[in-house]
Amino acid sequence: MASYNRFHQKLFWSSTLCVIAAGFTSFFNGLVVFALLGVMAKQSGMTVHESASQSGPGIAFVAFPTILSTMPLPQLWSVLFFIMLITVVFDSLFGMFETITSFLIETFPRQLVKRRVLVNIVTGLLFFLSGLPLTMNTGISLRLHC
Repeated sequence: MASYNRFHQKLFWSSTLCVIAAGFTSFFNGLVVFALLGVMAKQSGMTVHESASQSGPGIAFVAFPTILSTMPLPQLWSVLFFIMLITVVFDSLFGMFETITSFLIETFPRQLVKRRVLVNIVTGLLFFLSGLPLTMNTGISLRLHC
C-alpha cells in the first residue's frame, strides 16, 4: 500500500516480483491439482474429463485431500495443507482489511484518525456480516433434485 512506503520509493521491481511470484504460484497450483486429478482418474478408471466434471469448482478441495490420504503420514500432510489454506486466507483477508481501513482513514483524516480502533471494529463486523451468507448452503453448492 502506497501510504506505508516512502514518497520516492521505486516500486517497479518489487511489484514485478510480486506479480511473477503470484503467477508462478497459480501455475504450480494448477499443475499439481490437475496432475493429482489425473492420478485420481486413473485409480478410479474414469477419464480426466469425467473426474473433473464430478468435482466442480472446488476441485482443489477434492483432489488434495484425496491424494494426501494416500501418502505416508497422511495426518502430517493434512495438517500442513490446512495450515497452508489458513495462511492464504488470513493473508488475503488482512490485505483487503488494511486496504479498506487505510482508504477510509486517509479519505476522512479529521474524523477518523482518532477513531482508528472503531473503524477497525466496524470494518471487521462488516466483513463478518458480509461473509455469513457465504457459509450457508446456497449458491453454486446447492443442487436441486427435480
